[in-house]
Amino acid sequence: MPNGGLLTLPDSTNVAHRDRLIALAAQHRLPITFVIVRNGCYEGLNEFGRLFQMDDIPGAELPGLDYCALAHGHGIEATRVTRCEELDAALTRAFASATPTLLEVQVEP
Repeated sequence: MPNGGLLTLPDSTNVAHRDRLIALAAQHRLPITFVIVRNGCYEGLNEFGRLFQMDDIPGAELPGLDYCALAHGHGIEATRVTRCEELDAALTRAFASATPTLLEVQVEP
């Protein structure tokens, strides 16, 4: 169980909103574990486009976002998880932390 809290954010969460949450946790040294499930796209926007038979939505692909760099920029420890076998150990370390941590979990789009 996490020391403070667990906040899971999909890749498609508004970047400015996500950054503000991370900055706030860093500023107050809150023991929150952020888990960002990264699929490389803004799926909510893709789903909206499909309602209008639009296949190529400008801005829906997010290939270059580096959430670990974002966390490090705020002084937060971050780990990128790319394989299922890494997830348990990464979560255990994050939950044991008394400071904010971020896990970027890569999944297939």
